[in-house]
Amino acid sequence: MSWEFAVGVGVVKATVLCVLWYNRRRIAARLAGVDMRRVARTVARELELAPDEARQLARRLDAHERTMDELRRHNAALRQRLHTAIRDGAMAPDALDRLFADKRQLAEQAYAHARDAFVEFHAGLSPAQRDRLAALLDRHAAHPLFRHPLLP
Repeated sequence: MSWEFAVGVGVVKATVLCVLWYNRRRIAARLAGVDMRRVARTVARELELAPDEARQLARRLDAHERTMDELRRHNAALRQRLHTAIRDGAMAPDALDRLFADKRQLAEQAYAHARDAFVEFHAGLSPAQRDRLAALLDRHAAHPLFRHPLLP
């Protein structure tokens, strides 16, 4: 193998690593799920929101994501409690009932938060914007960016 080829391979590897490092937050967000900034931009563009409305939507979605992150952390703790109970070997029905009651309560909190945030956003839309929102959701029903059902 010639040194020119080895240097070329090294440069390509270094470039790829630099690009990945530079875009690490965006890549992590994509792998983790929905990128709320992308949702805000898409919805603002499709609904033709004014710049101040678009900023308000971005702030709402950011607050929504923070709340959902907290609920995800709580869900991870509940999952860890279940794993601990499974490993212990003494699975008591009442302990399992309490754990699943906590999971149901967490799901209800997530639903209530998403519902209230959507109702508040919906109230500020004009009839034309509501039609465009419905069309947007219809067009992208299978896309992970919009896969957040309002109803369980």
